[in-house]
Amino acid sequence: MRTIEISTEVFAELWALRGPGEESENEILERVLEVNAHRKIQEGQEQEAMVAKKGYMYRGPRTWSQPTWATDLAESLEELGGTAKLQEIYDVVRRIRKAAGRSLPPSLKATVRRTLENHSSDSENYTGGADLFAMPDGKGAGVWSLR
Repeated sequence: MRTIEISTEVFAELWALRGPGEESENEILERVLEVNAHRKIQEGQEQEAMVAKKGYMYRGPRTWSQPTWATDLAESLEELGGTAKLQEIYDVVRRIRKAAGRSLPPSLKATVRRTLENHSSDSENYTGGADLFAMPDGKGAGVWSLR
């Protein structure tokens, strides 16, 4: 086993992605990075491989240990069927955050766009962390989906 150094912020984001039964960072990363998914398919473990390929969203809504803008956006897109226009995402994330008693800044729309871009390898603003969102209709179309 190797040791890696990560910031406290990255560590918190990693544990926010934790799924049921995952007790270590390695288990979380194996699922998120789809490690062993192809081998599991070959061994006939289709259900387990599907969970590994779907990533953290397979856990279902409202199971986050530490909600973030990214988890609220993922939940919003999940409620919207996985793909939606920005205006629909704004409306649902506003409702989710309000119901949970979380902040609704005046810059909500900008925060939503920034978070989607920061967590999407399709974007020039991708920060290199969890690659959660995609632009299925291409850049500038205003349509986002769960990866």
